[in-house]
Amino acid sequence: MSRIRNNVSGITTPTARAIRRLVGSVVPAALVSDAKYSPAMVAKTVASVLTAAGWFAVALVLLWWPLGSALRWVEFAIAGAIALLILLFALPFLIGGQNYAIHFEPESTADIRLTAGETFETTVIVENSSSKLEMPGQLESSFGDDQLVIRVPLLRPFATHRQTLRRPNMPRGKLVISWRSIRKDPAALVRREVRFDPTLGVVDKTVWVHPKIARVGSPLRGIIKDLEGNPSAQLVDSDTSFHAIREYRAGDSSRHIHWASTAKIGKVGEFMVRQFQETRRSRVVLMLAASQTEYAKTVLADEPNPEFELAVSALGSVGYQALSDGRTVTAVMGRPRTSDFVSNGRGASKAALKELKATSKFKLLDSLSDVQLSNKSSQRLLKEVSLRVGQTYHDVSLVVVFCGSTVTDSQLRSIQQNLPKGIGILTVVASPSAATSVRTIEKMKVVTISSLDQISSAIRRFQR
Repeated sequence: MSRIRNNVSGITTPTARAIRRLVGSVVPAALVSDAKYSPAMVAKTVASVLTAAGWFAVALVLLWWPLGSALRWVEFAIAGAIALLILLFALPFLIGGQNYAIHFEPESTADIRLTAGETFETTVIVENSSSKLEMPGQLESSFGDDQLVIRVPLLRPFATHRQTLRRPNMPRGKLVISWRSIRKDPAALVRREVRFDPTLGVVDKTVWVHPKIARVGSPLRGIIKDLEGNPSAQLVDSDTSFHAIREYRAGDSSRHIHWASTAKIGKVGEFMVRQFQETRRSRVVLMLAASQTEYAKTVLADEPNPEFELAVSALGSVGYQALSDGRTVTAVMGRPRTSDFVSNGRGASKAALKELKATSKFKLLDSLSDVQLSNKSSQRLLKEVSLRVGQTYHDVSLVVVFCGSTVTDSQLRSIQQNLPKGIGILTVVASPSAATSVRTIEKMKVVTISSLDQISSAIRRFQR
């Protein structure tokens, strides 16, 4: 009976099975479970995969063939028939593409980390993970401004294809390799993209291209004034540096009661407790200018700003050394202003800052891989960023500011006034076209560097 019904409808069982497989490879799986396919559904599915050349072929079939038959123009009819044959030849290329298993060699789930200027090279293994034949296709992934393409040949069941990808002179940045299978015919009439399900083992791979860094040495130890554990003048109720003894007040912890002094007083209900000096940690705050107005303009709008790249590398060099010395490092840059921003309170100060991850050396370099220069007029300048730093971080002992050549001396004075008093402040001006110089603005040292290898001598001059 099913054979009779299919013949009545004009579709044989093998043809219906082929259409079901073709449409099922394009539409979502929820619709594939339905065995009935309406003409509107099939038309919508086919239209979603047609390219511009495919639509032209359809126009030849729908217009030239009937027109050639009606007017007895053999050429039009032949062109329409050939277009139909090419379309029928192209449709099977849409089938498949979901059964690829993609692996990197050497096999690892870890991200790939490079330094700017190095060559990215990796070997990708594409495997047909099914027991069916997999038609030829290609894999594509965005890779910054570039495109990674792997042309996969016809794969037998469980066969593999190996290809090496190579990109020289990588720029600083964060790149994500997210493969998608492209199914298309040789004539480029149809095209379909297949997104992989992460549960099938095809996961994204992140490539971190770190900024270049230079060896700074260990001069940071001589310029930090409050080493970790050194007492300050601030008195607190609980710490490690004993200061004096005072009378007990409500809320004091009983573990800080000084029993010997309490016994000497000899009054019932009166206690003496220890008082401590607050010990400060040696927090190093690294401030990065992120507005395009704080750096000299480039000739081409789409090329990396050399001053900004030098400032990022200098920050990475100082931060890397500070973390190697066991310091607490905080790297910040300003966020763009928003209409719902509230200008008072600690929470508002924290919201104005973008704090880069700096819990370890590689976390800091990963964060610096992803920082970008902002051309928005709402981007906060260093003056406001320094104000928020002074409001937010009260245990800072050293601030290093990294900016471009367009920051004026008056702006640097404002930055110094916004920061806490009695701390070390160093400004590193990145200017590849300028001569190296050192000057002092009040108590703040300003060092201009033209290349990354000068950052070590800049720190040593600040130490003097």
